[in-house]
Amino acid sequence: MPPGALNMVAFSDNIRSEIQQALSDKDRVNDGEKRSIFYELRDNPTLPQSEKELSRLEQEGTLLVMAGTESTAKSMAIAHFHLLSNPEDMSKLRAELQTVPKTASWTQLEQLTYLNGVIAEGNRLPFGVMGRVCRIAPNEALKYKGHVIPPGTPVSSTTLAIHTNEEIFPDLGLSSRRDGQDQKV
Repeated sequence: MPPGALNMVAFSDNIRSEIQQALSDKDRVNDGEKRSIFYELRDNPTLPQSEKELSRLEQEGTLLVMAGTESTAKSMAIAHFHLLSNPEDMSKLRAELQTVPKTASWTQLEQLTYLNGVIAEGNRLPFGVMGRVCRIAPNEALKYKGHVIPPGTPVSSTTLAIHTNEEIFPDLGLSSRRDGQDQKV
């Protein structure tokens, strides 16, 4: 078996083990002590029992971990690519970072508008799901450019079409469009 596949099997086994512990550890209640999300799901009175089954929680756990790692990694990779491709942007970011200590607090970093712009663009530019994502307004007619879309009509677009639309995002560069905006991410 390829090493990557072995890593995925180990990853799934770890998630399953943590969920099984949460499901079997009936004595551990919410006493203010930190515990994993699986305890919270187990003890949630509004969730139906089918949402608390091992297989369902395994899917949820895998999705949580993968979304939290792949999305962040892709955003960082794309931001780095654009910074390395545009030395002027990199210089501007480095200059802004020089204004705070190397041990800057989260609050101090939040004040750096150029850094926040780079992060926001790094999050915008990975397109995620490449297929169309449908939206439906079940109870209201939508108006778009003189057209009326009846209630219940599925409408969709790809994130690629939206995130590269120059009418919405006039400058497709990493951070110049966000420069100077008071935006926190």
